[in-house]
Amino acid sequence: MVLSAQAQRSWKLATAVCTSVAAFHTVFYTEYSMPGHLEGEKHVYSDIQQSYRRMIDKYVWNVPDQENQKRENDDMTRS
Repeated sequence: MVLSAQAQRSWKLATAVCTSVAAFHTVFYTEYSMPGHLEGEKHVYSDIQQSYRRMIDKYVWNVPDQENQKRENDDMTRS
């Protein structure tokens, strides 16, 4: 069975979207724990996941950045 050119483009688009969603989820949301590694040991995506979560907290959920808030509180207590 041969697909028409339009059907092939649709399948390519659907494949690209599904692959992109899977890659995004794999990088930003998957918690990696490997047997034999120490608890809390960082993996290759740890830093980017932390940055992403801080950005989402700040811009989507409007949660203040804890590091900046701590720094501001320290400055206020010194004054």
